[in-house]
Amino acid sequence: MTTYLVGARLPCQPSYSCDPKERKTLQAFNPSRASHTPAQDPVQELLLRKCLVKELPQSVAEDELREAQKKLQEDRQDVTIIKHWHTSRIQRAMTSLDVYKGSRQGVVSFCKGRSSDKVEQSVCRIVEEKPSLIAAWYVGKCGLSNVRFERSKVLRQYGNEYNMSFSFGSKEVEARLTHELMADSRAYSVNANLSLALLRPKLPAKLIEIVKQFMPEYVLHLKQEKLRLEKASRW
Repeated sequence: MTTYLVGARLPCQPSYSCDPKERKTLQAFNPSRASHTPAQDPVQELLLRKCLVKELPQSVAEDELREAQKKLQEDRQDVTIIKHWHTSRIQRAMTSLDVYKGSRQGVVSFCKGRSSDKVEQSVCRIVEEKPSLIAAWYVGKCGLSNVRFERSKVLRQYGNEYNMSFSFGSKEVEARLTHELMADSRAYSVNANLSLALLRPKLPAKLIEIVKQFMPEYVLHLKQEKLRLEKASRW
């Protein structure tokens, strides 16, 4: 029978309450009883985090939201560049186009990649990376359609030069503009009818209709006036 003195140190128990040096020695001989300590190298945690970010629905949704916010900010910055480029260069080129009767299409040179102008270089980058963004801006802000960007075949060997083709037809806008442009024609007809109505003595209705047959229509009236001016004396 073993007798222990009061206050004497007990042998090491499995609870590892003994001296740290003895505990380390014991763990070396019995690894299964060693206490677990966190790994110092973060590789495991980093790899698991990468997996979970792709697997957890909320992590995926948060990542997609961040990407959408980033893309929105980048797109707005690019659109600002395009707006400035359109105002300073493209708008003038468009309005200077020679339009042809019956045609509602046009083509303009949009940008040259080897330009020394940094803004134009940025424009070419946007054309190459986000052509649909620029096309959508022209459709929404300028009323164009069928907006396309194509590399110039003539100067392809000298760098990326892009042309923009587009359509500018619109039945609604054409109807409104036609009404505005026909204002003088309507005034001519009103004035002609008013002149006949003010004649004294007042002409019978049938006679007024006969007189109208000898009055030229507005377009013919303009041609007659043009001919008269061409034949007018210059001195």
